[in-house]
Amino acid sequence: ITMAHVRSNRAIRQSAVVRRLAQPIRVRPGAAAGPRRDIYLIVLDEYANAEVTQARFGFDNHVFLDSLRRLGFVVPAVHSNYLHTALSIPSLLNTSQLAELSGELGSHARDVSILHYLVENNRTVAFLKSQGYRFVFFPSQWWPATRHNSHADVEVDVWNGWHPLRELSRSHLRRTLRKASMLDLLQREAAWNIFDDHYRRTFSAIARVPKSPGPDFVLAHLLLPHLPFVVDRDCHPLTRSSKGKERYVGQVECVN
Repeated sequence: ITMAHVRSNRAIRQSAVVRRLAQPIRVRPGAAAGPRRDIYLIVLDEYANAEVTQARFGFDNHVFLDSLRRLGFVVPAVHSNYLHTALSIPSLLNTSQLAELSGELGSHARDVSILHYLVENNRTVAFLKSQGYRFVFFPSQWWPATRHNSHADVEVDVWNGWHPLRELSRSHLRRTLRKASMLDLLQREAAWNIFDDHYRRTFSAIARVPKSPGPDFVLAHLLLPHLPFVVDRDCHPLTRSSKGKERYVGQVECVN
């Protein structure tokens, strides 16, 4: 583990991609300054677009998207640059593709330290803070790159108190060790998460942000509708009777 940390830190220091993305986002000279409205970036992990849910699951999500349009939102046509969260989130937050990393690290590299570094030290946050924004961060339940951000002006902990079962799901390492031990024989993956309402607490806390003086940049990463499937369409704990297709669609409807 120590050697892995040493190699990862060296790779970050030597990375041309990291140096390039350390350059600030430029503002055009003479550009007019518009109103500084609050900005919300809510990442719903493994939330497929409407065309995919229609083709793969027979579920038409256009109804929800149309309801957003009626409220004044713009819902663009979306094409994914990457298949995995580990690449898509740092690419999004740094307003840049990351194709050079393949040549820099090798096509079979498994160390994601640079990607996690680029999530925490991203150009979007640096730019918005330079424009007077406050960075309000809602950590994910366990994904390593979004469990903490040292640049956040406010990092919201939606969990109150301490619970032993909850603590076993609070990091990727703990979840991996739990699933590789006898603990997983006592209670399977989905059951560990049914008691947890991290997603519900996060959405409730996001709804309270507008009451604070702005402008705010809000970043929240929710591992929903990501596996394990733990809630139904009404956000109630899932029953064993539902099937795989129903489980995924139900979590999409809950998120909606």
